[in-house]
Amino acid sequence: MLIHQLSLAYVVDEDRVLLRINTQQSDEFRLWLTRRMSLRLLPLIDKVMADQVARDGTPDTSHLAAADEATRRMMAEFQGSDALKGADFDTPYDTGARNLPLGPDPVLVTEVTFKPTQPGLMQVLFSEILKGRAEPRKLQVVVDRKLMHSFRHLLRNCVVKAQWSQALSATGAAAPQPVAEGAGEKPRYLN
Repeated sequence: MLIHQLSLAYVVDEDRVLLRINTQQSDEFRLWLTRRMSLRLLPLIDKVMADQVARDGTPDTSHLAAADEATRRMMAEFQGSDALKGADFDTPYDTGARNLPLGPDPVLVTEVTFKPTQPGLMQVLFSEILKGRAEPRKLQVVVDRKLMHSFRHLLRNCVVKAQWSQALSATGAAAPQPVAEGAGEKPRYLN
């Protein structure tokens, strides 16, 4: 499955973040991220990205394997800001997907698992494991560094828009910076 676009939007009525993923095969996957999941996910993504910097060991970062956590996180942040420069946040999300393999109702994400596959790539498994449901719904995607940084950026913006960022700073993670007045009104997309 090749990801074409992804969109994250805070839905006030649900008090959740709706993650929508469009594939190049015209499939759309819809997932709910609750406040609790979003706040747990951001520090985890930061750690996963820092670990990936050390693990992948490109010639300019091979010395980071022995570096402390703060140094690896700082390098991941630097790579993230570099990755965001080339991201397309202006093209509107294509809502014309014809196939909904997991159904029209979004998957309520209860578990997220990250697994490195090869240098620069990460397998992400979103799972909905609910009591009373015979079979859990799952979505597995493989993302590159650029897409992971862009996902984190969009999720942070949703956390700020939802006014959950105060709880995020209490977890010890770097709290997202407030979005300028009026800047959060325009939907953001990743193509």
